[in-house]
Amino acid sequence: MLKKYAEMQRDKLRAMNERVRDLSRLQQQELQRLAQLEQHSALIHTPQSVSSVLFYQNAVAMKASVEQVKEVQQQRVINTSNDLHLQQDAACKQRAYYLALLTLVEKRKPAKYQEE
Repeated sequence: MLKKYAEMQRDKLRAMNERVRDLSRLQQQELQRLAQLEQHSALIHTPQSVSSVLFYQNAVAMKASVEQVKEVQQQRVINTSNDLHLQQDAACKQRAYYLALLTLVEKRKPAKYQEE
């Protein structure tokens, strides 16, 4: 019975490790998006001399919009990073729990099986 419970915990650990990998990939994607937004923001500049006030206003508004999106993206990076760290901690605890169960299972084996 304890062995079956240990197998269930192993499966739970595998699922947690898969979630860690998924979150790690998501974090990389979010970081790439942030880098792209930063590049785009750097390319948008307010013209020094303009032929039209409307052109100047559009450039300023576009820059402000990109900055807002960049702030939202920075928060998404922070959130995915926090989620990843929480999941890594949970997986680490699950790994310790599973290894402790394996140790108990090994200790409960009869002596004749341990010699073989």
